[in-house]
Amino acid sequence: MRLTSWLGVVLLVAGCKDGMQGEPGPMGAPGPQGAAGPQGVAGPPGDAGPQGPMGAPGAAGMMGLPGATGPQGPQGPAGAAGFVPVVTSLAPGAPPCQAGGSSLSTPDGGSVVICNGEVGPQGAPGLPGSGGAPGPAGVAGPPGPQGAPGTPGDLRIFGDGSAGSRTLTVDEDWSSGPPVTNLQFQDLIINSSATLTVPSGVVIRVAGVFQNNGTIRVLPWGGAGLFVAADEPLNGSSGTVIVPIRVREAGLGIASDRSVAGQFTRGASALGGVGGSAIRDRLSARMLTRPGHQAGGGGGGARGGAGGDGGGSLTILARGTLTNNGLIEARGGNATSATCGGGGGGGVVILASATSMSHAGSSVVSVAGGNGGNASPGLCSGGGAGGGGLIHFLTPVNVGAGTLDVSPGTPGAGNATVAPGPVAGGGGGGATAGNGGSGGGLQVGTPTSAGGAGTAGYALVSAVDPSPHF
Repeated sequence: MRLTSWLGVVLLVAGCKDGMQGEPGPMGAPGPQGAAGPQGVAGPPGDAGPQGPMGAPGAAGMMGLPGATGPQGPQGPAGAAGFVPVVTSLAPGAPPCQAGGSSLSTPDGGSVVICNGEVGPQGAPGLPGSGGAPGPAGVAGPPGPQGAPGTPGDLRIFGDGSAGSRTLTVDEDWSSGPPVTNLQFQDLIINSSATLTVPSGVVIRVAGVFQNNGTIRVLPWGGAGLFVAADEPLNGSSGTVIVPIRVREAGLGIASDRSVAGQFTRGASALGGVGGSAIRDRLSARMLTRPGHQAGGGGGGARGGAGGDGGGSLTILARGTLTNNGLIEARGGNATSATCGGGGGGGVVILASATSMSHAGSSVVSVAGGNGGNASPGLCSGGGAGGGGLIHFLTPVNVGAGTLDVSPGTPGAGNATVAPGPVAGGGGGGATAGNGGSGGGLQVGTPTSAGGAGTAGYALVSAVDPSPHF
């Protein structure tokens, strides 16, 4: 209620005390609005009004979290089996497909035919594709056919026969005029009227037959020791001194130790040179099938000069038969007479046949040592003898032997002349398969002495196929 209304009531009540209430006067103008009183107690809610129209849908809220998975339901009954068509390929030309096709069965027992389309014209070649990864290795194929036989292994031993077949009827010296071709013969025959001279170290290969009815001479290879000296006067005095002018060590050959030169001195006595030492033993000699050109050891030198040359070597290899009816020699060289040098060691002869070997009773193979030089009167003693050499036959079948000479040489002789001085000993003999003899010693006022003896070498026969040994 407004303040003006309350004021009218108050005035009306006050007037009633004095008299009757008069007629209400006209309503005065509204007074100014009073201050708002305190809010009254809320009244009871009124009846709900009619529902308003539905508002527009609000924006969708955020999705809630997924709920827990429910338990699996029971499995339903199995469905009826589906139909699987049978596919049959149709060859080209089979009705009704000229280009071939397929026939498919239907559920009702019939079939449906699907024909391939006609082959169209060939298209242009496409671009080459990139290389694919290598496929797995295939299964190994069966072995191929065996190849043709290779060159026989004994070709390098017995030669290829490229020098042809030869028969020597006159003397030939291969050290000065060797054959135009090589030494690989098909057959080689030396007549009784012919002498064949060869240098040391020669190897003759024969693919067929070898026969010697004449003479084969092997030259010494060299290796002689040398000692040359002079008895020169001393300056300003009546004395003399021995001055070596030329000294050469003796060659070794296949020996284990070389010979030594004789001593030359103005003293009361001179020693003889030591002889060479032979190859170590018989087994070492048997294993020696490639001696090379240096075979026998050279003889040691002495005051007067050189010893004897060492004997040379010869090897003959035949695939067919090998026959010796004549002479084969490879002797050690002799020292020059009255030079007091040692004799050379004997040479080496090796004969081999892959078939068989035969030797006439009159045949000779000689590898004797060389002779020592004789003493020089009143100057030097005799030289030692050269040792015997080595002979070796290798063949499955060996018939006969003839004469096999592996003897040492002859020592140099002494003499009765008294040595006045200076004095010199003899040179030692060279060795091969036998030892060389030592040179003789000498004392002033005594006769010169002889050289020492050498020893014999080896003559060996091996009943074997020689091929593996060469």
